[in-house]
Parts: sequence; structure tokens; C-alpha cells
Amino acid sequence: MSEMSDDLAKVAQPVQPREDKLQALRFIVRAHHDLCNRILDIEEQLNQAKKAKLEMEMRTLPDLFHEAAVDRVGIPEDGNHPAYDAVLTPYYHANIPPEYREEAFSWLEDHGHGDLIKTTVKVELGRGQREKAKEVESMLQKLGIDYSRDLGVPWNTLTAWLKEQIHKQKPLPPLTTIGASVGNIVKLKERKL
Repeated sequence: MSEMSDDLAKVAQPVQPREDKLQALRFIVRAHHDLCNRILDIEEQLNQAKKAKLEMEMRTLPDLFHEAAVDRVGIPEDGNHPAYDAVLTPYYHANIPPEYREEAFSWLEDHGHGDLIKTTVKVELGRGQREKAKEVESMLQKLGIDYSRDLGVPWNTLTAWLKEQIHKQKPLPPLTTIGASVGNIVKLKERKL
């Protein structure tokens, strides 16, 4: 019994830190804290660099290319840097914003493009309802089963459709409604030898 009492006494007593180990631990904790802050700084610098790159690709360079009336500029090799071309190309992107979902879906359906809309039907059935789970969606209401429905158009499908509609000069919904960006972009392409 006294053996157990000794063990309990050790657990109940606070551990006395060893000063030499505590100093080393503090040093490593500070180094870790500094490293975390350095990573945050680098991530912020990376975000700023990406924004500046996008501004150049989507605004500055396309404007300069249009002013110069060219669609390609070649840069010769320089030391260890290979030759590359800056190429102006059309840019298309569309992704329906949440606040325009209903308006966008209505426009697509009203103009014969409802096939772009992907429908997800989610059914939640309790235990013992496996047989009902095998029924098709059209039977869900008839069977009295609650279900939810979600509509969406994948951004890449919508973007491809937008590009096709523009090239064929077909009617478009307001670009804001489908979250569309249309313009030019300049990309760098390394020359093949």
C-alpha cells in the first residue's frame, strides 16, 4: 500500500524544471516562432508577386501589345536564359457566382443551354431502407422520401461554352451573371530547339 502512496505522491508533486534544459527549449521555441513568422512573410510576398504577375499578363502587356499592333514578341537567349516568346492570346473564364445562380440557370435554360447544368440529387435514407435507395430519382416524391437538389455548371464546361458562343457570335447572358472574364492574356513560351 505504501508503494502506491509513493507513486501517487510523485504524480501529485509538480515537476521541477531543469534550468539547462529549459534554456535550450526556450531557444528552440523562439526559433520556431521566428520560422513561422518568416513563412507568413514569404507567403505574403508570394501573393503580392502573383498579383503583380497577373496584372502584367492581363492588363499591362496586352495593352502594350495592342498599342504596338503585334501578337508576339521574341526575346533572344541571354547567357543561361533560353530564348522565349511572349504571345498574346484570347482569354476566357466563367464561373457562376453564388448570388447569380438562379438568374444564370434561368437564362441558360430559357436559351436552350440547360444541358450545361449539372444536377446533383442527394438522398438521405435511414437504416433498413436499402430497397428504397435502389429506386430512381423520379420515384422519390411518389415514395414520400425527402431529398435535396443542387444545380451547378462546372467552370471548365461553362468557360468552353462561353468561348464557343463568342466565336459563333451567339447571344450571351450578362457576363456578370455567369461570372465571366473575357479579354487577352500574354503568356511566355520557351522556344524549342
